[in-house]
Amino acid sequence: MPQQEAGVIPFQPWTDTGHAEVAPLPPSPANPCVVPLEHRSGDFEVRQEKYSAGLVLVPTQASNQLPDSIPATLPLESTSARKIKVNVGGSSSPNGVVVLFTSRQ
Repeated sequence: MPQQEAGVIPFQPWTDTGHAEVAPLPPSPANPCVVPLEHRSGDFEVRQEKYSAGLVLVPTQASNQLPDSIPATLPLESTSARKIKVNVGGSSSPNGVVVLFTSRQ
C-alpha cells in the first residue's frame, strides 16, 4: 500500500505552535479538518484522549527541517486505534507527520 499523505496549511508560521488545516490527499476519503500543530523530535505517542481528531507534528530541530512551503505535503498516519507512536523528523517524515484518528471517542 502506498504511503498516505496530507496537505497541511498552518494558521501561524511553521516555527510556532498553533493549529493547521489538514486535507488528506487521495485515495484517502477523509474530509479536511483543523487540528493542533506541535513541535517534537524522535518517537512520540499521540493519544486520542488528548488530541481527539489528530495532530500535526513538525520537528524541533534546525529550521531547515521544517516544511518549506504552504501548503506542505506531509506523511499521514491514519488510525482507528486510540493511540499511535510516530517518529517525528525520522527518515520517513523528515519535515513532520500528520496523525488523524478515524474513530470518534
